[in-house]
Amino acid sequence: MQAHGFSRWVVDVHVENAVRLFDDPTLLIETIEAARAQAGDIWYYDSLGYVYGMLGELNKEKEAVEQALRIDSDHAELLHHYAKVLIKEGKINEAIAIIERLIEQDVRNEELYDTYIQAFLHTIKGFVQIAERLRKWKLENNDKSLVYMYVASSLSSYVMSAQRQEEEGSLAKRIWTRAKAWTKQFFSAASVIDLYETAIRLDRGNMEAYERLAEFYEAGELFDDADENAS
Repeated sequence: MQAHGFSRWVVDVHVENAVRLFDDPTLLIETIEAARAQAGDIWYYDSLGYVYGMLGELNKEKEAVEQALRIDSDHAELLHHYAKVLIKEGKINEAIAIIERLIEQDVRNEELYDTYIQAFLHTIKGFVQIAERLRKWKLENNDKSLVYMYVASSLSSYVMSAQRQEEEGSLAKRIWTRAKAWTKQFFSAASVIDLYETAIRLDRGNMEAYERLAEFYEAGELFDDADENAS
């Protein structure tokens, strides 16, 4: 791929996803520099932050995002990135507050809910704290139904991932051992089902919540069948 074409590709593809494709993310820095004039300073600093984040240089990642926020302090994607940085720093309450504000602005942005769940993985109460915050959240019922549904969907991915890693074994299994125990204690399948059922109670017309709940049941049955075959 020619340099110009590669720069255009980097601009079109979110750098947070692009950095995962490189064994050495620093190779992206030169390309990000080259694309700066075309993509703008907000994109430049945000993208640079993701590269530093992948390299484990949290201070540089935070500095880059803060530089972008000085240009536009209300930029939704920047604030989302900043919340991720705060989670890494252990500033969970600040991160949760930002994510909740962003969700209120764009309730259907599912990427926000993945970050929301990640924040609660760092809390002691886990699901209990999520349930408490959702219950107190002042939203219209139709919006609150969507929030419950999307939280359930994000939460279900952790439940299923823990189960999947347990079956696959390998290094991934050892890495997930602690997370799996945490998941079973705080983020059980019953918790996911309760969230979906609450979404449905809040808005009987939320057909997507019915569909996602059915898919979760179906996936759970597949794992149950696999467990029975293995035993």
